[in-house]
Amino acid sequence: STSGPSAQVGTFKSPPCPKKGGTAVIGFVQEPDILDPFVTGMTFTVWLLHTLDVPMIRAVKGGKLQPMLLTEVPTTQNGGISKDGLTYTIHFKPNLKWSDGQPITARDLVFTWKTVMNPDYGAGSQLGWDHIKDIKLSDNDLTATITLKAPYVPFFAYVLAGTGDTTGGMLLPEHFFKGMKPADYTKSKYGSAGSNGHVGSGPFKIVSWQKGTSITVERNPNYSGKAPCLDRMVFSVLASSDQQTSQLQTGDIDMGTNYTEADIPTLKGLRNVSIIALSDIAGGIERFMYNLNDPNDPETRINPKKAKPHPLFKDKNVRLAIAYACNRFAYAAKVLHGGATVAVTELDRTKWFNHNLKPYPYDPKKAAQLLDASGWKMGSGGVREKNGVKLSFNESTTSGNPVRETIQRAMITDLQKVGIQMNIKNYPPSKLFATYSQGGIVSVRAFDMASYTTSINPLDPDLTPFYATSQIPSKTNGGVGGNIMGYSNPTVDKLLNEQVAELDSAKRTAELQQIQKMVYDDIPLVYWYDRKAINAIGPKLKGFIPDTVAGIWWDPEDWYLT
Repeated sequence: STSGPSAQVGTFKSPPCPKKGGTAVIGFVQEPDILDPFVTGMTFTVWLLHTLDVPMIRAVKGGKLQPMLLTEVPTTQNGGISKDGLTYTIHFKPNLKWSDGQPITARDLVFTWKTVMNPDYGAGSQLGWDHIKDIKLSDNDLTATITLKAPYVPFFAYVLAGTGDTTGGMLLPEHFFKGMKPADYTKSKYGSAGSNGHVGSGPFKIVSWQKGTSITVERNPNYSGKAPCLDRMVFSVLASSDQQTSQLQTGDIDMGTNYTEADIPTLKGLRNVSIIALSDIAGGIERFMYNLNDPNDPETRINPKKAKPHPLFKDKNVRLAIAYACNRFAYAAKVLHGGATVAVTELDRTKWFNHNLKPYPYDPKKAAQLLDASGWKMGSGGVREKNGVKLSFNESTTSGNPVRETIQRAMITDLQKVGIQMNIKNYPPSKLFATYSQGGIVSVRAFDMASYTTSINPLDPDLTPFYATSQIPSKTNGGVGGNIMGYSNPTVDKLLNEQVAELDSAKRTAELQQIQKMVYDDIPLVYWYDRKAINAIGPKLKGFIPDTVAGIWWDPEDWYLT
């Protein structure tokens, strides 16, 4: 049965501090945005949040599960999870406090659930929370009995537990938002960028945020867990990976984060610097995604069911031709110095991967044949046309990212050979990944093709946010969901619903593999490469234990300086 946690329940205890005190400086090449675990979609914000908050349960070294706000990890064996997977009973530790000294109880869990489900709040995802039917409290609000509407196997991973690269298991402080409207929560001192008013449950708290320069966190005196070894951490906002590398070499920062495979040769040349390159699923997958709706049609943002199809990408042969025309194998070998493998599906490097699927090969002849078969004829300037429409589109990613921009230029060259014109239209991360209400390019689907990295929950994946029709962000669903392609397949929707309720792991794996095959054939997106999570550590920072499941930020209280 997979109705309980799939990772091993551990009794992990943080080691004693070899040395206390000091300030560690961490490089960030993107400034965190909204300090709200349910609204942000930015990796750097998630990492910062893991110093400010702890989940109810967290995955630690080796994928073991450690209760943080709870007395124990619920399982079917200890009665915390019912055998039918419908009821979860959790017990909060007594005397827990938020960073402002107010108590943390199961009331905060109920408040978080109701907030995430409120359409005025603007949660990036309601996954898992939307399966809750009721929560009853007892034992002075320290025990919560959660009843689900139907079995939902990933509930543990998406609601109760978190990893260093996910915000699962985190809670919102009910007392802080008293008297506020949900639409104003992220505008408050709790969530707004530049504010030091975030109220958290973690080992550190924000004491200073100099916009565009740095964020300083110090020990949280109200933290119930192990007191951090460090006095403080400073997150230095840097202009580029090159600047980050330079400051790592000079000792101005103690850790450089979010490097790419292309940076590894340079990092290897640095003195006294350790490279931490996590493979497995820690790094996520880089992909390019087609917008299957016309971005110029207002209904694409309002109600995708009524929106016009994309004039180019409604043609499956065009989508396939682009996959065949782009030499992703050369990108991995040359741009990424052979440090990455070409990706296939969302479940690469997991036990659920469908091994019958292979990457679309580089085959420009096949690409040209597909376009010819669909009536796209070569026109003036070497660009194909059909019914007066040129085969020309814009590709968007994060501006200032040299690896992505290099790959974009390589794609332009490859596509020109088969008569496709690609134009670069990039945006700063703050604009590309802004929320739906803020008009973010991705959220409102104002693009032709978009490329960036996303990842699955390493504890227990649910492909619903990527492929379900209900997860196409629009006004009709409050801008919730990660299906920015506008992909809709009734059979896939049915399988998605079935696999999350399937308690038999073998049957669930078969359903997940069938979903992968159908998406692979429909090709609403093409996966570029399986990324590694690459960070570099200077000689003074110690206690850093990376893990392919837990990520890099599960243990900031254990870090220390020599």
